Amino acid sequence: NLRKIYLYGNNLAEIPGHLFQTCKEVIVINLHDNRITRLNKTLFWGLKKLTVLNLQRNKLSHIDG
Repeated sequence: NLRKIYLYGNNLAEIPGHLFQTCKEVIVINLHDNRITRLNKTLFWGLKKLTVLNLQRNKLSHIDG
C-alpha cells in the first residue's frame, strides 16, 4: 500500500480532484515547490490516515470548500 507521496518540485499547476482516490493508506503528501493555484474539495476525501500535507511554495489562491 502506498503510504507516502512526494510530488515536490515538479512544476505542477493542477492536481485532478480524483488523483488520490485510491490511496486510502497514505499518511504523507508532499506537493511543495510547484505552481498549484487551486485545490478541488474532493482531492483529499477519504484520506483518513493523512497526517502530513505540505503545500509550501505554491501559488494557491483558491481552495474549494
